[in-house]
Amino acid sequence: MVAHVANGIAQALGAAVVALQTAPSPPSLMVLQGRKTWLTADGLGLLCILLLTTITVLWIQFNHLTGPHVLSAVSIQGCFKRYRLAAVGLGLLCVLLLTAITVLWIQFNHLTAERDGLQRRFSELDKAVRDEWIYFSSSLYYISSEWKNWTESRNDCRERGSDLVIINSREEQDFINTLRKGQWIWIGLSDGETEGVWKWVDGSELITGFWRTGEPNSNGEEDCGLYGYGSDPVNNWADYPCNSQYFWICEKRI
Repeated sequence: MVAHVANGIAQALGAAVVALQTAPSPPSLMVLQGRKTWLTADGLGLLCILLLTTITVLWIQFNHLTGPHVLSAVSIQGCFKRYRLAAVGLGLLCVLLLTAITVLWIQFNHLTAERDGLQRRFSELDKAVRDEWIYFSSSLYYISSEWKNWTESRNDCRERGSDLVIINSREEQDFINTLRKGQWIWIGLSDGETEGVWKWVDGSELITGFWRTGEPNSNGEEDCGLYGYGSDPVNNWADYPCNSQYFWICEKRI
């Protein structure tokens, strides 16, 4: 009986392995991992059920052997030790399998959440591209087709779920230079709160700037940052009156 049950366990485990190896490949790696997790969990669950069945059979046989039979006490004690060791071993293996199933279930839930997040991000990117946003280095950029003052430009960006562009690196400075196509544009920089203390629209202070030589010069009420002043493609920022009207660029972090 024990050999027969053990053979059944081996066949079930072999079937679970074959199912994993022959499962059709879906187009998404995330879906493939989820399917393998499900198949592995099913196989382990089935194996655990078979192990519990084996333990039950062993217990029944042990009770049968300890009944009114002609076996000697020594034989009964030997059988008892063997069956008890087998039952304990199978019980421990069953606990390990249940633990493995729990881990696989947690992993599956994590993969499902990650997949859903990627799908939402893809949908957002797809919509943004159709709305004429341009992707660069984990941000989306939108360049206006009309002129407005600095405050109106920022309000437009906010209505689009973004804000005026914040330039954090030379690479981003170069990218904005190609995006503006020779136009002067508003950027998200201002010293309107404290004269001479330039801050980005997110409240962070300016650390590295790309000012044109002689800028900022605070010539009158020049409290807003303008990009593209002069012929230098890199050092081309200037402070300018905020009520002047220019194009602007919005930035949305993703």
